[in-house]
Amino acid sequence: TAEFAKTGLANVRGELALNARLARMRSVGELSDLRAILVFSPDSLGLRNASAVFLGGTLAGSLDVKNNSGTALMNADFTLRGFSPEKLVVQGNAYGVADISGSVSASGASGSALFPALNGSGTASVKKLTVAGINPDAFGDLVNVGNGGEKAPDSAMVEELVNEVVRQGTLTLVDKEVSWTATS
Repeated sequence: TAEFAKTGLANVRGELALNARLARMRSVGELSDLRAILVFSPDSLGLRNASAVFLGGTLAGSLDVKNNSGTALMNADFTLRGFSPEKLVVQGNAYGVADISGSVSASGASGSALFPALNGSGTASVKKLTVAGINPDAFGDLVNVGNGGEKAPDSAMVEELVNEVVRQGTLTLVDKEVSWTATS
């Protein structure tokens, strides 16, 4: 994408209330019942008090993007409560209810430079999550294959182990929370 301008394009400031029954984002999915306040100035753009239904849960947060002489500085915080993990999994083998929250930031000279530069952290928790095709007892077998001989296991051996042991089970998590970190 094109680089950001070094200075603001117009000396316009304001706030706009956004309300949308449905908003589609190409690779992310659909947001319904979107509500937010769009705040803009010559060198910044932001969303305040944003909320929407996303992945079956409630998404809330804020986003600020400031133009610092041609470099965008982006900060966002979000919570997604009560969403359905199966909507994220391509094969649809994860079921349950989860929450995720966090803050992310990035800087870059263009829109396409911001996403690879994302950094942040937060927490993810599940009330109950069931993932078919993951045998939690198989991880020891995987470690043993890697440590159990004079030569490294070949890809056929690892593939056989994955198909016959790892994928033959179900992982169930109840009331678990993990911290996450994203770095570029």
